[in-house]
Amino acid sequence: VTGIRQTIATALVVFIGTELIKKRKFFPLLLICLIAFTIHKSSICLLPFYFISQKKITRKYILFVLALLPIVAVFRNQFLDLLNFISGYEYEELSTSGAKSFTFFYFVLVIVSLILLRYVRENSKNYKMYYNALFLGMLFIPLVFVNPSLMRVVQYFSVYLMLLVPELIMCIQKKYRNLVYIAIVIVLMFITNIYTSNY
Repeated sequence: VTGIRQTIATALVVFIGTELIKKRKFFPLLLICLIAFTIHKSSICLLPFYFISQKKITRKYILFVLALLPIVAVFRNQFLDLLNFISGYEYEELSTSGAKSFTFFYFVLVIVSLILLRYVRENSKNYKMYYNALFLGMLFIPLVFVNPSLMRVVQYFSVYLMLLVPELIMCIQKKYRNLVYIAIVIVLMFITNIYTSNY
């Protein structure tokens, strides 16, 4: 039931909210987030994205975000308490949790995205939104290793990866794209095999 409620909330705040963010319509976005909040409280986590989505992607900004990552990782329990307060949920620490395969894939995508930033910037007018969503999702990932249910927060930002990945592929010359597709499939199979081999 929780999964269904969050899916509905995600559809509201991401698919409808994204257009409002692009058009810089804060109050309609706030209304959508409040409606979604009554369905699933985690949806309120997307509201700050309005203020960050158009942040210019500079070298200093990237270094700042990367510097924040270990801080979030070290103080993840304190950040979890803050998130509990904001969302109204009680996320408890689970020492054995963590979406390892997703985390590995996510950070590979972050690295590739940073390498291809110059090309994506030249070809996508929405690149700032995609990259800022990528960074926000990355900063929430350490919390997933405290409790895997925090993946529901990452989900709101990881949806934008579906828009970013095609932009990354378009940066690659056509004659090499089939090789890239094959490499992606092999890597995903490899990751899945490693992290499910113990089950």
